[in-house]
Amino acid sequence: HWRELRFTAALQGEKKGGKKINPKRMRRIIEKEMARNATHGTKAQQALAEQREANKVERKALSKAERDAERERRFQQRSAKRKEKHRGH
Repeated sequence: HWRELRFTAALQGEKKGGKKINPKRMRRIIEKEMARNATHGTKAQQALAEQREANKVERKALSKAERDAERERRFQQRSAKRKEKHRGH
C-alpha cells in the first residue's frame, strides 16, 4: 500500500509571524479597529455629521477662491502703482 500512494506537491502557505502577539494586545488592537469602523450615533446624527462635512468642504473651497481673488486684486494694485511711478510727470 505504501508504494502505491501518490502525494501531491507541497502547497505554498503563509508563514507564521516570528513572535506571538500577547492576547491582551491583540484584543486592544481588535477593539481599536472595530471602534474605528463602527458608526456612531443615530441616523439623524450621522446625517448631520455628513452635512457638516459637506459644508466644511464647500466653505473651504469658497474661502480659497476669495483668498486667491484678494491676492490677485492686491497684485493688480501694486502693478498699477509701479506703472504710475514710472510714468513720469
